[in-house]
Amino acid sequence: MISTAERAKRSLKTGKRTFFLVVAILSLAFCLLGQMVLSFYSFYQAHRGVMGDEATIFIDPTLNDKETEKLVQKIQSLTPASSMREIQPADVLEKDILKLVEARKKVPLILALQFPADVSVSEMREHAADIKKMKGVEAVTANFEWIEKRHTLREAIALGIIALAVPTVLLVAMLIVQSSLRLRSFMSDEQRLFGMLGASRFSICAPQMLVAFWASLLSCLFGSMLLALSLWGSIPLLEEAFEVKLLADVQTCAAVIALIALMTIFATVFSSMVAASLTKPLKF
Repeated sequence: MISTAERAKRSLKTGKRTFFLVVAILSLAFCLLGQMVLSFYSFYQAHRGVMGDEATIFIDPTLNDKETEKLVQKIQSLTPASSMREIQPADVLEKDILKLVEARKKVPLILALQFPADVSVSEMREHAADIKKMKGVEAVTANFEWIEKRHTLREAIALGIIALAVPTVLLVAMLIVQSSLRLRSFMSDEQRLFGMLGASRFSICAPQMLVAFWASLLSCLFGSMLLALSLWGSIPLLEEAFEVKLLADVQTCAAVIALIALMTIFATVFSSMVAASLTKPLKF
């Protein structure tokens, strides 16, 4: 009795063009789906729990240690989820200004207040205004215009990814179904014959499921290569231009790509099984 693999190979000889067309379609579908999933996952992971933008606080140098400590505690109580660190004057003050304040022995204590990533720009402005009113605080500075642009960019990217996710998944599903129907087009004659002879459903569907497995496996391989070229060729440039983390580490990307590959192979094989089972038996 002829085996399932031999039946699949025999069918491929008559439908090589269709088979490679299916591989090309599934490769593009895999690349499209992979780009969408990786972009969403990487963006989410990169911004989950990451600290956000900073405001610089200048403390009056005439305050003693106890007064300074109380003031810092008061600032921290106002923004409990934020972190604070000291900045060296030489890092933020120009040389001539630094020499002037050092000569007068009035070098201020400079603190960097770092807000959580989920704090809005309006809340940052309110906190900065409240801190500025505190006694002992000389100034509070922050580039809120640039911070607002960064927040707007993050929101736009996140909403754009979500808005494209649904049509992308539907498009990939349609391409997988179409590919299964294309595979059935050159295998339907044998399926109808086996159906007429009373073969089991598995015997009818198995060759197309095997061909679908080969096609999806090749498409995942080529799609992964295309995905890697497109991601690592464009994403680093966008990250550098907009100072936004868009791509996770290599290990995470590889794990996500492997998961997408398994899902693609399962969906293609399952769709091919359904398509083959719908073939009507041959009648005299």
